[in-house]
Order: sequence, then structure tokens, then C-alpha cells
Amino acid sequence: MGERFNGKTAEYARYVFGLLLAALIAYFTTLSTLNQAVTEVRERENSHFSEVLRRLDVLQADIRELRDR
Repeated sequence: MGERFNGKTAEYARYVFGLLLAALIAYFTTLSTLNQAVTEVRERENSHFSEVLRRLDVLQADIRELRDR
């Protein structure tokens, strides 16, 4: 363990550290982007679901009105 790093080993260590840092940044960037996309999809689908429920309520009211005639 008392060995010192030679120039080539230090160069490899820097290269590997750079790759690990780039991978870590890419991971968190991707995770953030995916979370944002999932949130947008959930909001859109909730909006669609609310609109479908609203239209079903209107349809149900129309059917009740037709039955009362």
C-alpha cells in the first residue's frame, strides 16, 4: 500500500473519475426529466378523466330528461 501512483495510473484514475462523474450527472438529469414527464402525463390524464366524467354527467342528465318525457 505504500506504493505511489505513477503518472499513467493517475491519468487512468482521472479518466475513470471523469466517466463516473459524467454518468452520475446523466443519471440524475434523466431521473429529473422522467419525473417531470410523468407528472405532466398524470396531470393530462387527470384532466382527460375529469372531462370524461363531466360528459358522462351531462349524458346522464339528458337520459333522465328523456325518461321524464
